[in-house]
Amino acid sequence: MYLRLNSDELAIKDIFNSFFESECSVERVRSAQHEGFDPKAWERFVETGAPGMCLPESSGGGGASLTTGAIVADLLGEYIAPLPFIEHLVASRLLSLLNPEHDLLPSVA
Repeated sequence: MYLRLNSDELAIKDIFNSFFESECSVERVRSAQHEGFDPKAWERFVETGAPGMCLPESSGGGGASLTTGAIVADLLGEYIAPLPFIEHLVASRLLSLLNPEHDLLPSVA
């Protein structure tokens, strides 16, 4: 199956491709192995709004589709980015589905 990305999705792909290219060099990935993630890269990733992009806007998220999240996740794998994006995405989406009024949602979005 071939997925054809629309212009917005292609723009997201370009933005995060540039992000991972600048933030996830081989040296940084190797140095993050001990801790399991790169806190500085995660901080910059959070600044992009990506961790909450797939949460509903009513919860403080970006309201993006899971397709958009999958685009970012695909690039994360391509660059072997030491970021807990997928874990965050799954946990926050689960929380938003099970308890959309939970107090934690705005802080994880």
